[in-house]
This record gives sequence, structure tokens and C-alpha cells, in this order.
Amino acid sequence: MEYDQGRQPGPPLRTEILLDARKRACDVANVAATIAFFIMKDGWEVAPGVTFARIVEMYAPDLRVKHILFVAPFQWDRGMTRVELGDRTIYPLLAVPITEGELGLVKAHGSLELERGWERSSTDVLDWSRNGLA
Repeated sequence: MEYDQGRQPGPPLRTEILLDARKRACDVANVAATIAFFIMKDGWEVAPGVTFARIVEMYAPDLRVKHILFVAPFQWDRGMTRVELGDRTIYPLLAVPITEGELGLVKAHGSLELERGWERSSTDVLDWSRNGLA
């Protein structure tokens, strides 16, 4: 959240990346650190619908989920679209691992289409061993 993701000129836009998985704790830490390093050192920008290709694959090549898609957090009843911390506003994003097919769906039709598919099929996006939608 220390790195401004906003467009200049304009107010700072800060994000906090959330990442979780069922039964893959060691991979989660490595993937989260890699995402942070790409943002801090290489200036990669994150926003809902943005993908980072092959991030999961670096640490878990055996999994079908190989990429990351950033979405607005949906796990809390009231949502958590922004958090006020002193003089800062932080916009949390959930990093969801996705399959090659899901990445193709995002590229072809946008991330909202994939999110709708997850909702229709009650997909557990925290299950990194899932097969994916597409």
C-alpha cells in the first residue's frame, strides 16, 4: 500500500493485495511476495480485471492455476472496497489464481464474465487445485 497505483496528476491510489488458498500456504507466501516485487521494483500496476501471467506457475508448476487475476474482494458481507487509514484511502484487491482457459476468457470477454461464471458455478476460487471454468 506504500506504492501509488494512480495516474498522475491526481490523488494517490493505494492498494493492498489479498491472497489466500486452501492447503497451499507455502506457495501463497511466494506468490504474494512476487506480486509485491513486480509492483515495487518493476512498476506493474494492479486494478480489478488486471492479470499477471505465469506468477503461480513459478512456484507450483503442477497446478492448473498458473496466472493471477485481481478482483474486488467479495468475501465479506458488506464488501471491503476501500479502507480509510489516517490520511490514506486503501483499495484492497483479491489476487485469484486462474487457469489458462480462464485467462483466455478474461482476454476475450473481460474479467466480469469470468466472475459471473464463478458465481453461477459456485466456484471456490481459493481452491488452487480446481480445474477452472474454461
